[in-house]
Amino acid sequence: MEFLKEILGEEYPKFEAAINTYNSLPDNKDKQVKIANLGGGGYVSIEKYNTAVTERDNNKTLLDTANNALEQFKDVDVTELQGEITKLKKDLSSKETEFSTKLAEIEYTSAVQEYFKGFKFTSELAKKAALEEFKKKELKLENGQFLGGDDFMKQLKESNPTAFEDEEDEKKPVIIKGTKQRKQGEKMTLSEAMKYKNEHPEVDITTLI
Repeated sequence: MEFLKEILGEEYPKFEAAINTYNSLPDNKDKQVKIANLGGGGYVSIEKYNTAVTERDNNKTLLDTANNALEQFKDVDVTELQGEITKLKKDLSSKETEFSTKLAEIEYTSAVQEYFKGFKFTSELAKKAALEEFKKKELKLENGQFLGGDDFMKQLKESNPTAFEDEEDEKKPVIIKGTKQRKQGEKMTLSEAMKYKNEHPEVDITTLI
């Protein structure tokens, strides 16, 4: 309150005594009067003061947290860390590409196997060779169909007729030496079947009679 001396002059002591007397009363313990020069910024409301204290404490907490986090990375080489992150991303991308490629290969091979069920070969070796030739063409698979697949198999069959079973074989009559000509599905007599069995031991005689 010193700044009031110039304003109040001789009245200042009385004013000061009155303020002190008021503040000294027990009933006024929580209602103290404090006078400040507002022109010098000497007064701040309790609300602003409490807000400032809270902000100070919050900022201190944030600062402590940031300092602790920085302390953990004190010895970390940022450039090296960035390099590791980049490498990890590339590895993940490479693995994803590898997985997609393998999945596509499995689907393609499965489709080829299914497609080849429509053809009959004279041996497993012939079938395997045909499969290899077909795969080498890398024909595009679209909607479950190999584009150009039928044309390729037709050409393969024409150039390698002995690798494929003749579709007409099943329609040809069965001719047994020493017997009459028989049509497909017609049974033999017992004597004919026994004779045929002697000439062809691998045949099941029950299928002939």
